[in-house]
Amino acid sequence: MDKHSKRSFATATLSSRGQVVIPKLLREELGLEPGDNLVMIRHGDSIMVKKLSLEAIMAETDRQYEAGETLSIEETFEGLT
Repeated sequence: MDKHSKRSFATATLSSRGQVVIPKLLREELGLEPGDNLVMIRHGDSIMVKKLSLEAIMAETDRQYEAGETLSIEETFEGLT
């Protein structure tokens, strides 16, 4: 079983400041370290958390392109001038 198909279960509590600590087991399994950037994606009533990496950005860009969800050049730079 590769690292992407392994399923682990852990719980966390949302603090009054909106903070969540990722449990040690999951941090170790995913190789997360202090200072890593994470992206959070809402999917229905769930939140997916992924380590932000160049590979992840490229994969999401490809997914958006294939799904026809990309912005035009005009839309991308709208409001920046």
